[in-house]
Amino acid sequence: MRYLVTGGTGFIGSHLVDKLLREGHKVRVSIRKESSLKSLPVNDSNLELFLCNFLDREQLRELCSNIDTVFHLAAVTKTLNKEEYFDINVNLSKEIYMAAGAARNVSRFFFISSQAAKGPSVSKVGLKENEFTEPVSVYGMSKRRAEEELLKLSGPDKVFVYLPPVYGPGDRDFCKVFKIASTGFFLHAGLGKHHFNIIYVKDLADILYHVSQSNKVGDFAVNISDLRECTWQFFFQTLSKIFNKKIRLIYLPVPFLSFVTKVLEFFYMFSKTPPVFNCEKIKEAKERFWLLNCNEQLNNHGITAKYSLEEGLRETYKWYLEKGWL
Repeated sequence: MRYLVTGGTGFIGSHLVDKLLREGHKVRVSIRKESSLKSLPVNDSNLELFLCNFLDREQLRELCSNIDTVFHLAAVTKTLNKEEYFDINVNLSKEIYMAAGAARNVSRFFFISSQAAKGPSVSKVGLKENEFTEPVSVYGMSKRRAEEELLKLSGPDKVFVYLPPVYGPGDRDFCKVFKIASTGFFLHAGLGKHHFNIIYVKDLADILYHVSQSNKVGDFAVNISDLRECTWQFFFQTLSKIFNKKIRLIYLPVPFLSFVTKVLEFFYMFSKTPPVFNCEKIKEAKERFWLLNCNEQLNNHGITAKYSLEEGLRETYKWYLEKGWL
């Protein structure tokens, strides 16, 4: 089988590429001139690197030629320029989908979305694939808009994939969480418990591959998580075990954290990269429930995550240490 992975040089994308190659498939990865290839096995004969200008429709059609399945992961997850969310997450997604349709041979298009596009759940039950509330961040709004626009288009079968936070080797955002937690303290938005799903990146890559091999036809959606409910209290208790060091949560009012992140964003205006903790993240963090109901596509088909939270965090911690990130 021949796969195209956009965003294949990124954290999730590179793990997915590794999985597809290990299974013996041919994989094409879109790259830009400034792309880092450190996370890719560039000497693998089944890996093709395709230098592509996403603004060139002819190049996009070439990118999708002789491909069976597209995994579209390329996206903007944080930026200080809010228009960029829609330029990339909406407009580029439409262009790549239309290019996949023009290539004719593409049978399935995976749009890797986020539970941010669905909105927070209202209880511990979690949102099913066809259930939505309202996105609370601009990122979530842009991903929802992209889905709405893609549904208007005809072409390859669309698979909308909703993900919770993903952690694992190579992830810089969770590395910053580890660094702060290693001081023995971590800031918690608001009082009480926040319930959420999470998944280890190697489990995610396995599940995405499993779904891509299914015989299901037509458009459909799939929620993916490790099928366990988590809280920040449990997360940091687990991390404490791994660090062999107590981590205390400091509960701060959401308005105060919003003020702090606004100050951070002001200073980051002069930087090329936005802060990990920003106003958009605070909007999401203050919600009590970010839960996905995975029964329809995962539980009912015997698909489960292999890693426990402790196993995944321990492996991630070891990788960070080996690479000198901590």
